[in-house]
Amino acid sequence: MLIGAAGAGDGEFVSSTRELPVPIRLGIEALRADIDFELCFWAEVIADLQGAEWDPRQRLYARTQKAAVFLADRVEALLVLGPQQRSAWTREGEPLRDDWGDREMVELSGLEAVLRFDELHRRVKRVAGRTKLVHRLTPACPWCDYKTLVRHNGSTHVECETCHRQIDEKHYNWFVEVTIREEKRRQAEAAA
Repeated sequence: MLIGAAGAGDGEFVSSTRELPVPIRLGIEALRADIDFELCFWAEVIADLQGAEWDPRQRLYARTQKAAVFLADRVEALLVLGPQQRSAWTREGEPLRDDWGDREMVELSGLEAVLRFDELHRRVKRVAGRTKLVHRLTPACPWCDYKTLVRHNGSTHVECETCHRQIDEKHYNWFVEVTIREEKRRQAEAAA
């Protein structure tokens, strides 16, 4: 839906120009292609193992919709599936090649596929603006010293994502003021 009107896939084919216009949001198109690849690959693997019928020659929307429904009914089979060999891809969507120029192959299990689907789902939520607003804060946590302090939108406290300790907002403001004063003092000493 974020890319544009994709159609239901079951309707009539319509003519279009030979060269499709570049979508405004290429990152969303790449995410859609990633979802399509993952769903269809694992649906085909499960269909082959179970002797079920799977036809990948469908329009994009219908293909991904049917693959998602097909896999949703077979999650248990996917979870226990052993390693499956397939081509490796870079983050940019390019095939990964070895030193001789041949395609790299990787082995992924069904459990890894489920984890990949979860990652894709989270990416879709983030791109679609369905995640919670979280403010990432610059100072390091005073307890664990990691820079993982966050404040959820509307919250009255700051939380460390590493050690899970919480700081009330009034104490956090004091902490930031002390940190800034100490940093200025160090810079003044270094300049002198």
